[in-house]
Amino acid sequence: MTELTKEQKEDIGKLGEVIAAGDPLSEFFGVDEAYMHTVEKTAFDFYSKEQYEDARVLIEGLIALDSRRYYPHLMLGEILLHEGDAASATGHLEKADELKPDDPCVKFKLAQAKIQLDAQDAGIELLEQVLELEDEVEVPRFSQKALLIIAALDPERVREARAESAAGDVD
Repeated sequence: MTELTKEQKEDIGKLGEVIAAGDPLSEFFGVDEAYMHTVEKTAFDFYSKEQYEDARVLIEGLIALDSRRYYPHLMLGEILLHEGDAASATGHLEKADELKPDDPCVKFKLAQAKIQLDAQDAGIELLEQVLELEDEVEVPRFSQKALLIIAALDPERVREARAESAAGDVD
């Protein structure tokens, strides 16, 4: 059996320290931010062409190198939603939401996953957060879809909001 060299043992020890500290492996392996961004862009290109398996390979590699990046979790969550695996999608989308809590896209996708899991109240709450986040945005991307989903899932809530709005207009 081959013995490890002193240098190999030291490298393994350093790798263990990085893992134990929860630091990204990208730093240990010398992968810089520009490269990580390029891989994210390439994964998105695959995703947008519906080449989900190619996108998944890159995304899972990104997550392995640095699980603190929100975008790979968002993309993997979207792929899993597309594949009908709302439970697994929810985990990645919750991680993306934890890492970037003010992103309406993340909240919207997480709401979709929750609704698919029959957690409608949680989904509606997330959709309402989307509306709040996009309230002051010049070109909201998700508000109209969020309103339509809320109206379909909870028409009473829409009636109450209209009544409150009308009452506020009178004052």
